[in-house]
Amino acid sequence: MAIGGFDLNLVPALDALLEERNVTRAAERMSVGQPAMSAALARLRRHFDDPLLVRDGRTYLLSTFAQSLLEPVREAMSALDTATSTQRGFDPATETRTFTIATSDYAALVFMRPLLARLAHEAPQVRLRLVPIRLGMGDALRRGSLDLVILPMELADDLHGLPRKALFEDRFVLAADRDNPALAGIPGLDDSDRPEARAAITLDLLTRLPFVAITGEMPPLVDIRLREQGIELRVDVTTEAFVIAPMLLRDTPLVSLVQERLARLVAEQAHLRLYPSPIEVGTIIEAMHWSPRSSDDPAHRWLRTRFINHAQHVLNSRRGALAVAAGR
Repeated sequence: MAIGGFDLNLVPALDALLEERNVTRAAERMSVGQPAMSAALARLRRHFDDPLLVRDGRTYLLSTFAQSLLEPVREAMSALDTATSTQRGFDPATETRTFTIATSDYAALVFMRPLLARLAHEAPQVRLRLVPIRLGMGDALRRGSLDLVILPMELADDLHGLPRKALFEDRFVLAADRDNPALAGIPGLDDSDRPEARAAITLDLLTRLPFVAITGEMPPLVDIRLREQGIELRVDVTTEAFVIAPMLLRDTPLVSLVQERLARLVAEQAHLRLYPSPIEVGTIIEAMHWSPRSSDDPAHRWLRTRFINHAQHVLNSRRGALAVAAGR
């Protein structure tokens, strides 16, 4: 079907190319071969008389005209998804939609991983596209280029006014190698029945230990709390990945503040001992955020319900957290 000389069958390809800025990834996103996507790009270039994707070294950038298409094309795709899913009814067994979810590697591993098998069984053709947390996610939700954002409520200023639902809570603990000589004889969290455990690691000791810090485009909650309290740690290693931090501690004098659910998930493999945090960071409340325009979309509502049910039945109790850690 064509409108004004434009083949509407090219709209999904245009959307994928604008979002991915790469022919191969756009083809993978649409489950077509690279030659087919290259042919679609060639047709789009002829129609618009514009290159759309401009080579910059080994990558591609959007042309100025392509940048102007980003929001209207994404909005059109979102409206089309909503309209067609409402009209035909929603059946997870046959749904072929791709959901784009912004999440940290921590939430992906601790929350998403145990859910994937259930989603795959119930909706085998639904795809999840997980992307990193970035600035400007509120705008991305509003224009439809993101379906969900999973982020601590404490860091969600950019998402103010958007619908949200709390999923699970966590807290930060201090993680170190079990044989870290600087902490020899100090009881860990699992020795908390010993009265000296709660006050064993002082702030003074922590500031003298080599520390693995998390960095990124958005400042982590630990960094915010450290600045608020005027605390400066001895940072020897930085990483942008929450999951990497605890894995770097084995056989080193390094320590790090890690979310407890993540720390317990990898403690055996990473040879960790966990201690109460000497710094008051507060409870982390991970929540999912979405655009109001998606609230009544049947497919979107189905996914949100699965997330909520998963959080309620698996993650909101200590028993559930340990079951996830054990892979059950």
